[in-house]
Amino acid sequence: MKNLIDNFRKFLKEGQLSDYDDNGEVRLYHYMDLGYGEKPETVVIDPSRFGQASYSRNEKQRSNFPRSFFYLHPRQRERMVAAGKALYTTQVPAASLYDFREDPLGYDRVKSEEHPNGLIDPDTPTQRLYMGDDEHSWGDLFRKVSEDYEGMFYSLRSFDVVVLFKPIEASLVPAEDRDALEK
Repeated sequence: MKNLIDNFRKFLKEGQLSDYDDNGEVRLYHYMDLGYGEKPETVVIDPSRFGQASYSRNEKQRSNFPRSFFYLHPRQRERMVAAGKALYTTQVPAASLYDFREDPLGYDRVKSEEHPNGLIDPDTPTQRLYMGDDEHSWGDLFRKVSEDYEGMFYSLRSFDVVVLFKPIEASLVPAEDRDALEK
């Protein structure tokens, strides 16, 4: 019974990409450590800097493929990621994001005639994507998705995330707006 309740709570926390679609646009939020002093009104968030922060170094275990991480709502933030950092926001066309939770192109399936892009190793179909960057891995997935999309929507633990594969400009969220968004 406890597992059923825990799974239901997890289900309630995870959204669908369509939940974040506002007239064809998806608003994204990124926490950035810029040190002390005044924060610039706009910054370029560049995937080539992937792995420089401690939390993204942990994600490098999943794959070295360059990507920038964004929350879909600041309430879902990880406190360790947000602490002491500036909050920036940007928007992207919803159509530019691959919805990996729905996985309409079947990237997370065994390759077959029906799903030629499936990434699960046909020799070990009970396993999901491998850590790393070789065949049947998360890196392989990111690489293939980046050929047709600017980013990808999926869920980590109990929150939704977007990774972008290209640099994007973002605007500083004023402190009073940030406080309201994070509550």
